[in-house]
Amino acid sequence: MGRIRSLPELDANYKQKGKGWERSTHIDYFESNGTDTKCQLQQDCGIRIQGNYSRSDYQKSFRLYARQDYGPKNFKYAFWDNAKDDEGNVIDKYKKIVLRNGGNCAFTTKCSDSYWQSLLEDLNCDNQSARPCVVYLNGEYWGVYVLQDDFCGAYMENKHGVNKDNVVIYKGDAEAIQPLGYKLDEGELPEGVKDEDYYFKDLESFMSTHSSLENQSDYDEFAAMVDEDSMIDYFATEVWINNKWDWPGKNWSMWKTTAKDDTNPYADGKWRFMVYDVEFGGISGSGDASENTIRNSKLLKTGTADEKSVNHDKPHVRSFALMMTNKNFRDKFIARLESFTNGMFEKNRATTRLDQFKGMYQPILDQSSNVSIPLMA
Repeated sequence: MGRIRSLPELDANYKQKGKGWERSTHIDYFESNGTDTKCQLQQDCGIRIQGNYSRSDYQKSFRLYARQDYGPKNFKYAFWDNAKDDEGNVIDKYKKIVLRNGGNCAFTTKCSDSYWQSLLEDLNCDNQSARPCVVYLNGEYWGVYVLQDDFCGAYMENKHGVNKDNVVIYKGDAEAIQPLGYKLDEGELPEGVKDEDYYFKDLESFMSTHSSLENQSDYDEFAAMVDEDSMIDYFATEVWINNKWDWPGKNWSMWKTTAKDDTNPYADGKWRFMVYDVEFGGISGSGDASENTIRNSKLLKTGTADEKSVNHDKPHVRSFALMMTNKNFRDKFIARLESFTNGMFEKNRATTRLDQFKGMYQPILDQSSNVSIPLMA
């Protein structure tokens, strides 16, 4: 198995994005307890190929859309027991779900991203729920996938109780696709506005006139635009797990509401962060366990492994760098990093979770290796 060719070389249908390339499909979703298997959901919906570089893999990733154009407007099923709203209730409806091939680990563990995300708990930034699944496409076995929820306005409404129509989400992307290196992934620009970075204008304006937040009044003004706790948890997580190569240049996401609601702390108009695509955490992608990938990445002007892909001058990186000029913020950030070592990333906890993932994935990966998958041999 492998990739076809690099994306810029082929103008194929699997490269195309947007609703114009969405197609209608039907899904049957089965659950098994090891003894009995039952169909839990049958639904017509939309389907698109998902991802960036992984689009060139033989085993494609897919995104499924519930729309009234096809049938029910939501997938009404609790796919993940650990996916809960802010009140502690298990979320049982979704607008979009993802069948991911494993991304950069598509041909190795499949589950590096979901393993790291499974360790995250009690954070002030969002992350994805995931579980392994097996996909049959038009009746043909297509192998092991990772079933994940997907960040969108409906996700924020179901999780945080905000109005989905007021949610805007920016997402880091390949510069070859988006000149800015990021795109407005959710939400609409005001009529007549063409600048993709429109919702970042206030943030950019402040950063262009401030090089330091040592003055507490300046810090407070900036913290009214960017949620302090969300930023600390997000960057502490990414740094602690040593996510590299694609981050921080790519694979980052920020969201906020465009309208304020004093009854909901998440509808305060502040930018918050989301964790996704962290399969290069740990030693994945590095030469060996002793390699200092954080130091090495600092030697690159881009902050990524590919100096041609994206530069480091992104809103999330600039915001963090500016916040770090404030001593109180630095102290909180360091304390949070230290708490992770004896908390959610504690050695025994992480090792036990890794054994659990091996138990989940190893049997179905062994089965997959013994089956001829269409177009993948």
